[in-house]
Amino acid sequence: MLGELSVNLIRFDVYKNNNDMKQTWKNKWLMLLGGVILLGGLSGCEDRTEEAVVPSADGEEVTVSMVFGFAEDSSDNDPQRLAVESSKAAFDVNLSSGTMTRGGTSVPDQLYNLEIRQYDSKGGYKNGKDYGNVLLGQHLEVTLSALTDCQLVIVARGNGGAIAALDGKSLEQVQKMDVSSSVINAIDPSNSEDMKKMPYVLHLEHVNVVQVDGEYLIQSPEGSYDTRLLLKRLAARLTVNWNYGVKDYKLRQLLVQSVPLNYSVVDKAENDGTYPLLVSQFTTLEVPVTDTNAAAGTYSCWVPANARGESAAASSDPLRTKANAPTGSAYLDFVAVNN
Repeated sequence: MLGELSVNLIRFDVYKNNNDMKQTWKNKWLMLLGGVILLGGLSGCEDRTEEAVVPSADGEEVTVSMVFGFAEDSSDNDPQRLAVESSKAAFDVNLSSGTMTRGGTSVPDQLYNLEIRQYDSKGGYKNGKDYGNVLLGQHLEVTLSALTDCQLVIVARGNGGAIAALDGKSLEQVQKMDVSSSVINAIDPSNSEDMKKMPYVLHLEHVNVVQVDGEYLIQSPEGSYDTRLLLKRLAARLTVNWNYGVKDYKLRQLLVQSVPLNYSVVDKAENDGTYPLLVSQFTTLEVPVTDTNAAAGTYSCWVPANARGESAAASSDPLRTKANAPTGSAYLDFVAVNN
């Protein structure tokens, strides 16, 4: 079946973090028949220049002043034209062009039910507490332990109880916590009151809590210091727009396949750093297709991040196929029938 189908994807604004305090997303896979690569960028913090460090006794309780904000959800990558079967492609697929922030959703006016928890390098609980509601841009005095190579989990649990309290759980216990998709799906992205219920998360996996010129700061392994910690939204907003014009065929079904079933508060990654774990539960989303929207339609939903990294085999457009995608990638199935 040859014809033309154009699909525009508003970029996923994904939320997860790599090991460094200054993180940059590379190619994250969402496969659409021949393949669609999701591209995004995020920063976990903003840096400032290095200063003189005064060593502290490990484990000593110290006060760290933190300022919080929301990371911008955007991409600076050029749109890509992706083919299914080279010049014989039945589907013409394009990523949406231009930089888009937050997928058209509103953001909360503050961080609701903010928890900050500190762990050692092996995930053992060290320090932290629930700080309640915190205004954006406000300096918050946080009690931590002076440690090298520790981890910080910062979670704004939202104004609706989407995430249970972390309390004194170990990192392993936190990684077993998840949020039901039904809770996130009930949040209306255009409703500012609803968006107050959305959780925001930041996991810094390798940081030092050190004294610099008389004050304690969070230091990255590279030696930079934070000025503001930027949290990412727990859910990604996916929007698909389609125009279907294949002669003698009508679009009957659209499926979003291999979508993680629930939202992990802090993902436990595979050995290669991708997530969620392949042993996690996955589901299929069925997009309503009727006579009204078969030729042209749109669909939006919340989805958990499914970051599968890059594929060395997908080195050109014709090679960006489902077979060359990393195992566990999400993808779209379009099903059409002969008239």
